[in-house]
Amino acid sequence: MAQHSKESCKLIGALLGVKALRPFVSPRAMLYCSSSSLFSFFIVAFAMFGTWNIFFGESIRIGTPLDSTPVVLEPFAAGVDLSYTATCVIDASNAQDGYVMVAYMGASDSAKLQIACHCNQSVYTYNLPYSTEHLAFPFSSGSGIYTVTIFEPDPQLGEDMHNPVLSKVIEVALFDELSPFLYPNHLVWFTPDTQAIEGSAGIFANARSERHVVVDAYNFVLNNIEIDLEMANDETKSGSHSRNIDVIVEEGKGTCLEYAVLLTALLRSQQVPAKLVFGDTPGGYHAWVSAYIRGFGWVLLDPANEASTSLKRQLIYKEDLVF
Repeated sequence: MAQHSKESCKLIGALLGVKALRPFVSPRAMLYCSSSSLFSFFIVAFAMFGTWNIFFGESIRIGTPLDSTPVVLEPFAAGVDLSYTATCVIDASNAQDGYVMVAYMGASDSAKLQIACHCNQSVYTYNLPYSTEHLAFPFSSGSGIYTVTIFEPDPQLGEDMHNPVLSKVIEVALFDELSPFLYPNHLVWFTPDTQAIEGSAGIFANARSERHVVVDAYNFVLNNIEIDLEMANDETKSGSHSRNIDVIVEEGKGTCLEYAVLLTALLRSQQVPAKLVFGDTPGGYHAWVSAYIRGFGWVLLDPANEASTSLKRQLIYKEDLVF
C-alpha cells in the first residue's frame, strides 16, 4: 500500500490501513503492543475482554428507546474575546466550550493556522482557506494555555516560508473535558440542516443506551459506505477526499477519512463524544474514531478496516492527532 507523506495539516494521512479485529482494543492498550510479544498478548486480550461488551449481546435490547432526535451544538463567534486585523479574526469567546473561531479574508491561498498548546507541547497546523464566515477549530488537548496564530507566506522567501500576521494567547478552562468532541469543527462539519444528520433519527430508533447508539452508528457507516481502494492507494487522488457529510453518504464510498468523519458526526449528533483520530499503523498513516461511552471509557472504532477484505488485520494503533 502506498505510504503517504505527513503534510503539516495531516488532514488525510496515508490512506486506509489494514483490517482490524472486532471488537476493537482501546487506544491506550494498543500503544503498548510494540513491547514484548507475551506482555502485548495479555494487554490486548485484557482490553478486548472489556471492549467486547460493547458488541456482545447488543441485539438484546430491553427498556425504553432513547430519544434519537439529533442534537447539533453549533459553534459561533460571540465577539466578546477577540483579536483581529483588517483580514484576520481570532475569536475565543467560547473557549470554555472547547473551540476557537477563526476567519481569514486575506489574499493568500496558502495561509496557515497554528494552534499550539503549552501544557503538552502539541502543535496543530491547518490549511486556512479564505472565508468571510468564521470556522471552528478544537482545543483538542483540553484545558490549558494555547497560542493561536495565523500565518501568511512570505513572497520574498517563497510559498513554504510563512510569517505570523495575527496571534492570540488563550487560557482555556473547559466546562467539560469532553466538549471539544461534541461540537462540529472544521474537519467534522455538520449543521442542523445537514441532510445526513437531519434524517438520522431512524438509525438509532432501537437504541436503549449509549452503547447501542455507538453500535448502530458504526453499523450504519459500515453498511452504507464502500471502500474506494483506488483512491486509498493513489496519492494523486488525495485531494478528492470529501469531508462533506452529505456527499459522503450520497456517493457511498471513501477511504478511512470518509468513514471516520461520517461516524464522528453521527455520534456527536447523538451527544456521544467522539474523536476523529489520525495516527500511525503498520499499514501506514490512518484515520479512525474513538467514542466515549459512560461505563466503558474511550473505545476505538475503525469501520474502514473492517470494511476492507483485501488487507490484513491489525491491532497496533499509535495516536498522533485528534480533532
